[in-house]
Amino acid sequence: MTAFDEHAIGAFEVDAVDYLMKPVSPERLRKAIEKVEKEDVQRVGSKRSLGFDDTMFLTINTSLKFIKVSSILCVEAAGDYSQIITSDGKKGIVQKSMTEWEERLPENHFCRIHRSTIINLEYVSRAEEWFNNAYHVHLKGLETPFVMSRRYAARLKERMG
Repeated sequence: MTAFDEHAIGAFEVDAVDYLMKPVSPERLRKAIEKVEKEDVQRVGSKRSLGFDDTMFLTINTSLKFIKVSSILCVEAAGDYSQIITSDGKKGIVQKSMTEWEERLPENHFCRIHRSTIINLEYVSRAEEWFNNAYHVHLKGLETPFVMSRRYAARLKERMG
């Protein structure tokens, strides 16, 4: 809800259900609430998969932010939460599980390489054999490599053919 119509396009780019201009009549507000309730019923149990060019509206640490899916370098487990690292080097805690990330991120761009790590394949600079059939995966912009377990390496090799 806003007094400014120039924000409407941005709102729908992040999957807004409706856009209300002030002042809002009670009838218009009721219709918007019905749309949200209908959308919630449709989404129960199945979150929409994200596209690589989509934008997410997330609470990161304690601030609401718009994040382009394509800018996510990696997602790491952080207890019941997760930490994302973006292409500009910023890190933040998000209230999403690794399973939810894995289900929603586009699988042709993101890959789980360890039970605690999902990476954006667009940012892989190299992978090196490590020990015990595991690998070190280096991402552009990050100094420290990530470990890809042999189990996930086998899945990735199978997936990539």
